[in-house]
Amino acid sequence: MNPINKKNFLTTICVVYTILSVVITIVEAVEHKGINASQFNYMCCLYLCAVGTFVLSLTYRLERFSMLTVMIIQYVLALVLIFGAMWILGHFVEVNKNGPMEMWRSFTIPYVILAAAYYMELRRETKKQNEMLAQIKEKKQEEEIK
Repeated sequence: MNPINKKNFLTTICVVYTILSVVITIVEAVEHKGINASQFNYMCCLYLCAVGTFVLSLTYRLERFSMLTVMIIQYVLALVLIFGAMWILGHFVEVNKNGPMEMWRSFTIPYVILAAAYYMELRRETKKQNEMLAQIKEKKQEEEIK
């Protein structure tokens, strides 16, 4: 484990908070032999975050496709995972008839905003790396000429 410093302080807080919250939610659900709406919403939010993070992590595996195609593939995959989980859940509990629409809205709005920020940062990093690569190639050509 790395020591906590300025660079990872906020990340450490977020990770510890998430772990604590999940453990507390699970313990409470086990103790009360059931899960209440608040606990369900919390675990659902965790699942949506995991799905969003997972599909965005696939960006590098899909680099042979255009960026627009990657965005569409990732979004559709996320929806398949979310609605698939809802379908499975529907076999155990009653799902509101508006549930899929509410889940779509609850996921899509933050996903679009955060994915856009991720893609912009990814584009900036790629541009920066391409510039560095061009500089290295330029220096290498200069050295070969000498």
